[in-house]
Amino acid sequence: MANDTKQLLLELKQLEAQTKKAQRAYEDLKETKDPDPAKLNELKQAFREEQDLLSEQVKQVEKAKKAIQDYNAVLDKTSSSLGALIPGINKVTDGLKKNEEGVRDYTNAANSFIDGMVKFAVTLEEVNVGLAKQTGYATALQKDVQDLASSHDGLYLSMSESKEVIGALSTGFKMYNAQTKETRTQINDLAGRFKVLGVDAGTTSAVIDQLNEGFGLTTQGAIAAAAELENLSIRTGQPLSTVMSDFQDLGPQMSRFGSDGVRVFTKLNQQARTLGLTTRQAFDISDLFDTFEGAADVAGKLNAQLGLQLNSIEI
Repeated sequence: MANDTKQLLLELKQLEAQTKKAQRAYEDLKETKDPDPAKLNELKQAFREEQDLLSEQVKQVEKAKKAIQDYNAVLDKTSSSLGALIPGINKVTDGLKKNEEGVRDYTNAANSFIDGMVKFAVTLEEVNVGLAKQTGYATALQKDVQDLASSHDGLYLSMSESKEVIGALSTGFKMYNAQTKETRTQINDLAGRFKVLGVDAGTTSAVIDQLNEGFGLTTQGAIAAAAELENLSIRTGQPLSTVMSDFQDLGPQMSRFGSDGVRVFTKLNQQARTLGLTTRQAFDISDLFDTFEGAADVAGKLNAQLGLQLNSIEI
């Protein structure tokens, strides 16, 4: 492509010169006194043929330039996707771009690549040391961090952010380190997505641990339940961080409902939104009716203020 484009541009310049020459010859003869009609027609035809060739060459050059633009656009997209994972990758991709003649400067690209890989090695070592200090695992979870940072599901987390997620899961979710690689990947993806949506990795790990230990759900059940909390935030128009925080707050109380706790919380959260209350406020009100003393107190206050005849036993 590089040689083809360069050759096309060279031929274009030659055709431009030939067209101008043919045009001048035709116009010079045309301006003479009593020009030979046959010769004039011959020069006119030659000029038109040069114009046609030039027009076709322009189309070929524009096509080649479009291919170069598309190629460079792919490099820009690659640079954007890997920028957080490999420091200096943008310099590498810039060095691999083609100019209008389709030529690359491999020297700059190679130097930038070496520089970028050195920086990446330093970053990776810092991440590994930090992960080991946080979790106590020197190498076991390094691959999890790298896989999460390089995943192509739209997360685009940096190595540092991925380390934060894996570290929080390892220390906050008690059964995390005992999971299979496949299951850890599912948990990592969930926590990574939640981080992008504004949920602190520590909160996500704590909620998953609550679901697993306090609600008696399997790990797969806890993952599905956490995903349902995400759906709840979408349905009610709340930030996911708010829903997760509310669930973490009420987790000890919701755990008494066992595996049905998420459904109860979901219903309570939706009712609270309808009434203009926080989920905690809605829970505190509903909790008043769970004991005879609470029901009697509410019934007495309503009877006194509104003149009703409510029965605490019925309440």
